[in-house]
Amino acid sequence: MNWYRRYRGASVTSITPRFLIIVNGILLAVSVNAAVATDTPFGVAYWIGVSAILASNGGWHLWAAIKGREYSPGMVTGLVLYIPLAIYGCTHFLRSGSIPVAGAVVALLIGGSYPFWSAILHGRSRGVA
Repeated sequence: MNWYRRYRGASVTSITPRFLIIVNGILLAVSVNAAVATDTPFGVAYWIGVSAILASNGGWHLWAAIKGREYSPGMVTGLVLYIPLAIYGCTHFLRSGSIPVAGAVVALLIGGSYPFWSAILHGRSRGVA
């Protein structure tokens, strides 16, 4: 929370301990759900979308760390776990024929858009965007 406020500006009020607990709890539940839902093309698309959210968030933390010249919480997990997992999973599901390429692309675009709409939503909390 403190890192995010240093990065985005102290006026960001939408990031609170309660918000972070709720968002991470929901993300954990969604991730577990996605992990067990891969028996249909929709379930595979769901998994790819969730993995794209995690990977794009890890990429955003890396970008923010470089830009801010400061360690960003979430960067290491994103680089070491989420990005490789998303690449491996997408490759696996496409090679196995579990999902058509178009479905995988749509899921990647939807999940990968997370940093953009997150920035817009948090920008509104401080009168920006």
